[in-house]
Amino acid sequence: MIVCHSKKFIFFKPVKVAGTSIEAMLSDWCGPDDLITGPGIEHYNESLGTVCDNGNVFKNYVSRNNIDESNGKSRFHNHISPDLLYKKTKSKWDDYTKISVIRNPWDMCVSYLWWSLFKKSWKDLGIDPVESDTNIDLIRKFRIFLFTEGTFPDVGYGQSDQIMSSLDWLSWSSNKFYTDDMDYLIRYENLEEDARVAFSSVGVEFDTLPRFKTNVRKLNTHYSNYYDPFTINLIEFRFDEMIKKFGYKFKNK
Repeated sequence: MIVCHSKKFIFFKPVKVAGTSIEAMLSDWCGPDDLITGPGIEHYNESLGTVCDNGNVFKNYVSRNNIDESNGKSRFHNHISPDLLYKKTKSKWDDYTKISVIRNPWDMCVSYLWWSLFKKSWKDLGIDPVESDTNIDLIRKFRIFLFTEGTFPDVGYGQSDQIMSSLDWLSWSSNKFYTDDMDYLIRYENLEEDARVAFSSVGVEFDTLPRFKTNVRKLNTHYSNYYDPFTINLIEFRFDEMIKKFGYKFKNK
């Protein structure tokens, strides 16, 4: 999340929507009093700054004004939802422009599979997709991922980390971002064009977005190859409101 007081906007960052790329671009527009919850440690080099996949460095994209001096802990999780920000700050920030990103949930769930496989606990399950996998193999591995329980962050609700299935956590956390008071929702499928429209409204211009996490997905195959009728319908059920509201459809390659 970024709260830019100088330009009066808030960027809310759901999971797996190119939020890190957008935040890195925005960081160069933020002043010393603005809030940046910061990138994940996997992109941070202490001697350089935040490094994206092509080697570009964003020295301004580090956590800023997010430490509670009374206890040394972060004030806000980087994936904090709008409702929780309003609750924690006792304000709805009515005079700030609110911007977030939305993505086709069938594609997002596959992206989250690949991101999770960076963690040893997931790799130990032996569900990494490989070139030799048939469609049946991909469907089986993806099903295992969706239903396997793990420990997930509570993203700031003051609870301990939660034990949930991957699908439970992703749908629970993602569905919290698409509130009626959002001024702009950037579609991941039209990322740069939508981002230009949204951020130009608050005086932010950019040439191109940096690229983060582009090397995560090791298998170049369309998301539809991971699905069978059961999991297609399951994602539709779990993301029902988002799909109806934004018109997303499951599409074959």
